[in-house]
Amino acid sequence: HQLALIIINSIFLLITTGILLRVLSDKRYVYLFLLTIFISLRPLGADFFMDTWGPYILLMPMFLFFSSLIPLCMGNYKYLLFTALAFTFMLHNHIGSISITIPLLLLALFHYYHNRINKGIQRKEIFFFLSSILLILLLSIPPLIEEAMYKDGNISKILYFIFQKKASQKLIRVFPFIFNYYSEPLKFIGDFSGIWVLAVCWISSFPLKKRLNTPEYYLRRISIAGFIFYFIAASRINGDLFSYLLWHHYIIVASFYFMALLIPFQYFLKMLEFNREHNLQIFHVSWIALVLFLIVSYTRKPADYDNQAEVFMEFIKPQKGTYYKLYWDEQDLGQWTIAASFAIEMVRKGYSPCVEDNWLFMFPRDMKCAGNTVNVKLSTIDETNTFNSNNTLSYEYKKTRVIIKP
Repeated sequence: HQLALIIINSIFLLITTGILLRVLSDKRYVYLFLLTIFISLRPLGADFFMDTWGPYILLMPMFLFFSSLIPLCMGNYKYLLFTALAFTFMLHNHIGSISITIPLLLLALFHYYHNRINKGIQRKEIFFFLSSILLILLLSIPPLIEEAMYKDGNISKILYFIFQKKASQKLIRVFPFIFNYYSEPLKFIGDFSGIWVLAVCWISSFPLKKRLNTPEYYLRRISIAGFIFYFIAASRINGDLFSYLLWHHYIIVASFYFMALLIPFQYFLKMLEFNREHNLQIFHVSWIALVLFLIVSYTRKPADYDNQAEVFMEFIKPQKGTYYKLYWDEQDLGQWTIAASFAIEMVRKGYSPCVEDNWLFMFPRDMKCAGNTVNVKLSTIDETNTFNSNNTLSYEYKKTRVIIKP
């Protein structure tokens, strides 16, 4: 699986780099954009390029989707197939992405229409749009077959996610969670407030606002719109789904970093333009510097195998015929991933985990809680490596406490 993911992510990254090289005003901007991408991904560590869990599998497709929207906004339809490819990949691997990808796609199509309205419709244009729709349908054949055979496939889960009852979150909860994405990648420099980082990036992008119809102008629009769409989605979703929804927000963060650094980077390039040959050499050296930066920043020891699910199974000693409801506090956003691995382990052993209704879009319908239910609460604690229990109904391991409430 890791080798397959490395190949897939490499393909996505190469395609995205190729698009940016053809689209951005200066090819050297691509170096800066890639640099900001990898800076924004530092919190994920070295495994993001090959891990099947968490946000990792979505990052390069989101990068491709985001980058392909820039030429689409400018009225260029030649990259539509890549937009369709990334959109479909994200949709069927991460249902929550529909909250962001569809609004961004509609925004790009609005700008596309605005820029093409006086140019008339061309045959090639129709061909690319129809081919993109056909590609989405072809890539959706496996989920459609699954839906027809099991009546509880990915399509049903997507519809359930869209139409399930929405919540109304308090801004005091939404803002800190989103702003944390902007400050976390910079912790190796200092402890900054997320709102101040975002404000600096936004103010630094003001000069791009005046460069009408340039790639950077539309990149700014897509980035700001992306932040707004993420905020709206986060304020309307059930609280414990925050972390699930925002998996791929790192790409929006990188685009804000890029906008903040673009003007200083342009002045830096002007300083180098005293000799074309010398400038070219420095540009190639900068690519080598980027590779070295990545090696130094992301090199770390491989993560230990996470055996929490097996340890908690041994503690709980589940019984067949009893439902075990896995839940956690809304503010304890990191526990859902452990709960998911716990649920998978229980199903493999023939036991019956269940989850709250708002999580059923990710699980089979038979995981709806009913009948004789034992509540199993997961919460985050300071790390401990040994058994630490005050009674027989609680257990602490690593950074998680499990409490059984019959």
